[in-house]
Amino acid sequence: MRFLGSRKMSFLAYMAAAAALRSVPVLGGSLKWYETFCHEISHGLAALLTGGMAGPLAIHPDGSGQMLVRGGWGAVIAFAGYAGAVAWGCLIYRTASAAGPLAARRTALAMAAGCCIAGLCWVPLRDPVTAGIVALIGGSMLLLASGAAPLLARPALRLVGASVMVTAMATPTYVLHTGSAHNDAWALSQMLMLPPVFWVGAWLAWGAACIGLTWRAECAADRRASAAPIRRRRT
Repeated sequence: MRFLGSRKMSFLAYMAAAAALRSVPVLGGSLKWYETFCHEISHGLAALLTGGMAGPLAIHPDGSGQMLVRGGWGAVIAFAGYAGAVAWGCLIYRTASAAGPLAARRTALAMAAGCCIAGLCWVPLRDPVTAGIVALIGGSMLLLASGAAPLLARPALRLVGASVMVTAMATPTYVLHTGSAHNDAWALSQMLMLPPVFWVGAWLAWGAACIGLTWRAECAADRRASAAPIRRRRT
């Protein structure tokens, strides 16, 4: 659905819906799994790209998660979690918003394939909880890709993307209340001698920049759509 005939208004509506759904029992927790998956996968990819190894992956029912890594560039790996999650959210939303129904279904299929690969490579058989959560995420994407509900793929992917963005922006602030407990901000402060609040600010600034670029892209799409009839009349 394109609210009020405008992609920028749709963007605001989906972001508001994602924020509201965070407090809905069961549904809010289920949407949190998508952000946790993106967060932990970002840690794993950062480890691989910097010469390290990743796995196993764990995602818990409360939405927390962990990706064990060995080697690689520790600072990049630690920073990549929240930074990667918001970037994934923007990419999912933007792809679904800009694409047609068929392309959106292909995007969902690619995401389902990514869940399958992550599950095979990083989820141990002894962890049925994580396996079930990853299977639910991948299964939901496969359902959208199947064409069973062709009009659902785009709005569902946009809601998932918005939810990942909103959660990835809200979650970093929680680390300030965990004291000396181990978290990404604490790990970065130990490695680079900057306080956790600095890293929370860096994640929020990065997330705001990513979301701002997504907003600008949606506004630009509205301008192109409004200018198209004028160009046709002039030709």
